[in-house]
Amino acid sequence: MALVFKKVTEYDWEVTVQSPEKGKFKKETFTAKFKNVGRKAFANLIEAGDENFVRSVLVGWSGIKDATGNDLEFNEDNFEAILDDQYIVLGIIKAYGESVQGATEKN
Repeated sequence: MALVFKKVTEYDWEVTVQSPEKGKFKKETFTAKFKNVGRKAFANLIEAGDENFVRSVLVGWSGIKDATGNDLEFNEDNFEAILDDQYIVLGIIKAYGESVQGATEKN
């Protein structure tokens, strides 16, 4: 089958967040909408630091709830709150890395 080249600007990817709770890690997930950046831009983003990386690649989300169970809207205030949570930031960075590396085949 021939490769069909098409420019992908954004895509959805599941993010797993592991946060500490009572001596263990609690796993939760949400769906990130990532901006597809080119290979050279990706290399530059790695050098720019975690916050700049996330600001550059995360363009939306779904599946994040607030403390009362309502959907957390993607806006600047909520984005700032997310950026202040080291566990969420780590989950985003790991998920983006997985998305650009490609899935490994299982035997």
